[in-house]
Amino acid sequence: MEHHFFIFKYLGIIVSGMAIYLGYDLFILGVTGKASLSLELDKLSMQLVNAAPGLFFAIGGLVNLGIIMWKPFTIKTDNDT
Repeated sequence: MEHHFFIFKYLGIIVSGMAIYLGYDLFILGVTGKASLSLELDKLSMQLVNAAPGLFFAIGGLVNLGIIMWKPFTIKTDNDT
């Protein structure tokens, strides 16, 4: 059962890496678009206007990777007290 946790974490890392790579690839190929993103938190406001779609893939992959790597998990077995 413990190996399922490792598979889940590594699968997330692989998917994040693929999103970052695909974003990089789209950016290098010169795919352009008029995509925009705005984010508002309590006192923080960010806006990204007229960005290339590859940038969204890369940012999404980086955010996902950061969330996955933020807190390591521990596995407790029956032998642990």
